[in-house]
Amino acid sequence: MATTKARLAEQILRVAKGGYISDDVDIDSREVILFIEQERDAFVRKTIFENKSIGEHEINGDLLSTYKEEIKNDAVRNESYVDVPYTPIALPNDSGFHSLVLLSDQSISFVRRTATASSLYRGMKADNLLGRAGFYVEGSRAFLKNLPNGVTTGTNLLLKLVVSSKDIGNDEPFPIPAEQEQAVIKNVLQLLKVMDAVEQDNANDSKDN
Repeated sequence: MATTKARLAEQILRVAKGGYISDDVDIDSREVILFIEQERDAFVRKTIFENKSIGEHEINGDLLSTYKEEIKNDAVRNESYVDVPYTPIALPNDSGFHSLVLLSDQSISFVRRTATASSLYRGMKADNLLGRAGFYVEGSRAFLKNLPNGVTTGTNLLLKLVVSSKDIGNDEPFPIPAEQEQAVIKNVLQLLKVMDAVEQDNANDSKDN
C-alpha cells in the first residue's frame, strides 16, 4: 500500500510525542509535512544525480507521479496539446518529465524534443521526427506532433512526471521508495530533536536572565 505524507507525519508525531522530544516543543503537523517534503525532494535529486554520474539514466518508477490528461486543440496555433498539471522537478536533460504515452496503449509513446528545436526545424524534414509521435513543452502545455491514427481531440494521454513534493496532496500516494520511508522518518525526527534542543537552550537562557 502506497504511503502518503499524512501517514508519514502521523508516524513521526507518534514517535516525537512518545518521549523522543520534550513536551515543551509544540509540533505542528504542517511543519512536519514540510520537513517530509524537503527530505523526499533532496533524496530524489541526490539519487538521480548519483545515478547519472555512473551512466544510469533510468528513473525509479517509485519516484513518478502519473496524470491523465485529455488532448485539446489550440485554435490560435492550430496545434494539439495536453495540459501539464505541475512543473516537474528540475533535473538533468529535463528528465523530470519522464514520459508521455497513450493511456489506452502505453506501448505508444511520444518522443520529446525541446521547444527551441521544434521552432528551429518547423516546416523542415527534421521537424517530422521520422513520422513518430512527438511533443515539446511550453509553459504548462505539452504540444503534440504526428498524432497516431485514431488519436485526436478528447483522447486521453498519460503523463509520468517527477514532481515537487509540495504539489502532491497530503492524502495522495506519495512517490518514494518503500525502503526510503524510514530514512525520511529518521531524518525528520532528527530535525525535530534539533528544534527541541534549541527550545531547551532558549528556555534555560530565559531562566538565567
